[in-house]
Amino acid sequence: RRGTRLRIAVTEADGRTRVPDAHLIVSHDSLITPLFEKDADGWYRSRPLPPKKNWLFAVEFSDSGPRFSPPVEWEPGDPETHEFVLPVELGIRVEGRLDDSVPRPVRNGRVVVRCTNPVMLWRDCDWEDIVEIAADGTFVFRSLPRDGDLQLIAVCDGFVSKSPSEAEIAATDIRYGGEGRVSQGLHYPQVFAADGDVVRPTVEMELTGECWIRIVDPEGTPVPDLGVRFQVTQRQFPFATSPLGS
Repeated sequence: RRGTRLRIAVTEADGRTRVPDAHLIVSHDSLITPLFEKDADGWYRSRPLPPKKNWLFAVEFSDSGPRFSPPVEWEPGDPETHEFVLPVELGIRVEGRLDDSVPRPVRNGRVVVRCTNPVMLWRDCDWEDIVEIAADGTFVFRSLPRDGDLQLIAVCDGFVSKSPSEAEIAATDIRYGGEGRVSQGLHYPQVFAADGDVVRPTVEMELTGECWIRIVDPEGTPVPDLGVRFQVTQRQFPFATSPLGS
């Protein structure tokens, strides 16, 4: 089958005023902005795309934070060229805090968010960001995509965000098309709804543990000048894994 081409205009919220520089994200690993060329009239034109259902959204990086268009879906077939006008606007603002179990001042803290939507399941149309946690335990994401879920994982000296209960993990996994399985040894995010203009989550935290390792030779003598590296892995829905806090 012949591929589908896209013709896209990225605009302000009025749907008319063109945004001079935007990024287009298509729900396929190999179909990102470099496969679009911008015409002299300001339209982005794609190369032929695989003939299958896909999602698309636009992002523009402004001084106030990233601005997003609503995601749109298209299917292959007639017409061979699909034309979209994608207006961008600021997303939701997240003003969060760590719970009171963490003593202030908080040191070396950061929060990772993955913005996902079960409606766009398995479509690779997610958004990720990371911010530092202030000494008073607060953190702010200036602009994140609307709707869907905010998957939050927080780390700081001596504390990490709690994984949800196994029942909550299983329910979220099913919502994302899984079988409700819970993988032991992985750290899971706390999930908040991306509703409204401002979200104010409180992240539940727990103490981290300590691991003391002594390296010895076959005779039991300590071996100097050696190091040990290990990794705690976080799991984010539907299937992403990465080192904790990244």
